[in-house]
Amino acid sequence: MLSIRRSITTSIFTAMATSLVVSLALLGGCSKQSGSEEPTPLGQGSAAGQSGQAVGGEADGDNPEGMASAAGQSGYAVNPDGPPSAGDKAVDGTVETADGTELALSSAWQSGPAVVVFYRGHWCGYCQKQFKALAAEHDELANMGVTLVAVSAAREDPAEMQQKSGATFPLYVDPDLELIKAWGVFDSENEIAKPATFVIDADGTVAYAYVGADKADRPAWDEVKAKLAAM
Repeated sequence: MLSIRRSITTSIFTAMATSLVVSLALLGGCSKQSGSEEPTPLGQGSAAGQSGQAVGGEADGDNPEGMASAAGQSGYAVNPDGPPSAGDKAVDGTVETADGTELALSSAWQSGPAVVVFYRGHWCGYCQKQFKALAAEHDELANMGVTLVAVSAAREDPAEMQQKSGATFPLYVDPDLELIKAWGVFDSENEIAKPATFVIDADGTVAYAYVGADKADRPAWDEVKAKLAAM
């Protein structure tokens, strides 16, 4: 009887010891897992998620929903192709009107010089300011025989887009960013167009080119008008 009791007691202690070893091993594994580094989700503590400041100290506040403002801090990613310079042939391609009608961008300079503006989106406060300034010049440009158009990747309701942007001229859409990339004005960090302005002669030659260094950078309109007046 004593031998049986000793055997039972030994079995109980052995089982308890085994259970304790297993528990300690599991706790050790959990501790290692909790100490491992996880990649930080975009927009949660990463640089791309920080709220940027516009050039000149104006608060950003003009990014579309969910879009990081890293480009406002570190500048745009360099496009290896680069934009066309004065003397180069303008890049042609298909754009869409806000309601989905397709047409060739070259239709803008078929009958005379054109000003082609690439913009980030109607939500961009800097673009809205630029468009208001261009709207004030629109009639004068028309009298000079100059066509003014703007291109972005943003697709919105036509009436809403015109109202929000303040534009009084055609707004074209490049939904797949193919033309924007071909012109070398693709902002790869935000997947939108960089702000850029080109003057195109009637024969399709670039007469003036200006690509903004950041989202707030726009050309002096006097420079653009001087180039148009000399054509």
